[in-house]
Amino acid sequence: MTTDGASHTASHCITPAEATSVNGDSKTGRDYAEKKATGRCKVKSYNIQGNTVSYSLSCGDRSIDSTQTYHGDSSDGVLKTTTADGKVATTTVKARRLGACP
Repeated sequence: MTTDGASHTASHCITPAEATSVNGDSKTGRDYAEKKATGRCKVKSYNIQGNTVSYSLSCGDRSIDSTQTYHGDSSDGVLKTTTADGKVATTTVKARRLGACP
């Protein structure tokens, strides 16, 4: 992923339960996002159209808007974080499946 020109690499293992939650319809995905955000953020919107997922979160004095498009075992998208004073950090995300979780 790249945020404001700086590249970062991260790995995250997705459990079968997580995969089921996010591979459903908009309601199932939103329910999962709200469960994960409890206490920290509020889900303002969550939508799935075709192979694209978009959502907006409100997290204290920050707002987060994300759009991710899936292509089989990979995805790409943009995450924008806006602070209360209007500063915007844009993160370009490219992801791919590495295999089964250890």
